[in-house]
Amino acid sequence: MKYSILISVLWIFVSCGGGSKGGEKPSNSAPSVPGLIYPESNMLCIDNVVTFNWKASEDPEGDAIKYEIQVSENSSFSSLLHAEKLTGVSRTFSLDKGAIYYWRVKAVDATDASSNFSPAYQFYTEGVGVTNYVPFLPNLVKPTLNQVINTQNVTLEWEAADVDVNDTLTYDVYFGENSYPSLVVESHPNKSYTQAVLPAKTYYWRVEVKDNAGAKSIGKTWLFKTD
Repeated sequence: MKYSILISVLWIFVSCGGGSKGGEKPSNSAPSVPGLIYPESNMLCIDNVVTFNWKASEDPEGDAIKYEIQVSENSSFSSLLHAEKLTGVSRTFSLDKGAIYYWRVKAVDATDASSNFSPAYQFYTEGVGVTNYVPFLPNLVKPTLNQVINTQNVTLEWEAADVDVNDTLTYDVYFGENSYPSLVVESHPNKSYTQAVLPAKTYYWRVEVKDNAGAKSIGKTWLFKTD
């Protein structure tokens, strides 16, 4: 008799447990990251009325997708000139002439699951009567931000570009143990520089990009640590 009661109790428990699973909501995955098409990175836009285009995202569940586009004058997007949500894959904005802009897009599905933002593209709008353009801000290559390295000599590396394709670019490199690093090499011709370092330190560095007409862009301050 006790055996029969025990079997009955177990059957009720399993039945209740199995029924609870039916109330769980199905999982939802975010859409894919949109691919930027136009303006391309490091592009000079002749017209300051710019139509932005990007590739459509795909949603694993087939949900309807909206896109959020952001346009900023700084690469950190800490302040935005334009930020809109729309269902299409293009948007036109009127921008100032003779300025550098950054843009990016992310996808959001019907349940508000969102992709990461696309990698940001930078571009330049042509100015009135401008014969020379300021170089774009340098982009970090290595060491990556906050990377911990174990070496006695570190190679600092960055990317730089200028819409004036015939300009010759040189680089002022700043390096040190505080957030306001000192100049260590001026008018360096290459996009890399090797520097001796000590263990158990935090180092800060930045790059200023100059063209042969004297125009200059001042890069962000980056940091890394030694083991």
